[in-house]
Amino acid sequence: MNTENEAAQARARYPMGAVLRRGSYLAAVLSLCAALVAPLLPAAGQEPQVAAEPSSRVLLLGNSYTRFNVLPLMLRRVAEAAGVSLPTESVARGGYTLRRHWRVHETRARVRSGRYSHVVLQGHSLRPIDRRAEFEDYTARFAQAVREAGGEPILYETWPRHPGAPLYREHAELRTPPQMASRVGEAYRALAVRHGARVAPVGRAFLTALTTRPELEIYKPDGAHPTWAGSYLAACVLFGAITGQDPRESDYTPWELPPASARAARELAALVLEAERRAPPPPRPAAREGAGNPPVCVDPAAPEAPPAVF
Repeated sequence: MNTENEAAQARARYPMGAVLRRGSYLAAVLSLCAALVAPLLPAAGQEPQVAAEPSSRVLLLGNSYTRFNVLPLMLRRVAEAAGVSLPTESVARGGYTLRRHWRVHETRARVRSGRYSHVVLQGHSLRPIDRRAEFEDYTARFAQAVREAGGEPILYETWPRHPGAPLYREHAELRTPPQMASRVGEAYRALAVRHGARVAPVGRAFLTALTTRPELEIYKPDGAHPTWAGSYLAACVLFGAITGQDPRESDYTPWELPPASARAARELAALVLEAERRAPPPPRPAAREGAGNPPVCVDPAAPEAPPAVF
């Protein structure tokens, strides 16, 4: 077979070879790419679909009441089981007050530049009682910073101590859990009215659990820190306060909890959240003399008194 016959047979058997010989390689490649990509492109007149970023992103600021039992992760799991994407991050250090958090430059920068939809503010459990001016001042500072960054502050109301806690024998004023819960709750709600923030009524949920669900065992032996059941109750309340959804829509149960305990905690959280929504707002606090922004001025350079009990 001569060379010309071989070439003719090759062109008949492999048409692309003829294309290549005519110098149309680039055109063939472009045509093939267009055929492969066409099914992935939107139809004429349609906007291209862009992957949406999570609509909510939460930062939790607090201390061991936030850190114990990986509460931030638990909150995310509760949300996921209810069909809600709620990525969570936290800055939680043992014994920290909001004042101590504010004095850490990296924490302030994170609030201002982290693009969080919600920032949960959990103050030291005794500051609303023992150093209320400081508590109001630094809650106001953080609430303002969160608002300026485009987020919403959520005030994490802490709980009273267990009835058997040493605090009620040692403190100058506090004698019972209802008394402590009332003082702490009033401070958080007054700030919520002043700053247009929402309260996560975790403290009220703990007090309700003490009286109606003692089998939940929400306190560790120290009478202050939460068990897994206590942290799960807090996570359910936080979920409802942040999203406005009923925590009973979630069926997430930590493996450390019996399913019956988890159901009871969700029911209790839903009850307390509903009561919080229906309750009339407290009177707006009167403006303090010389109040600016923030409403109270505490010298950030002054030494901070250590917490008497934690």
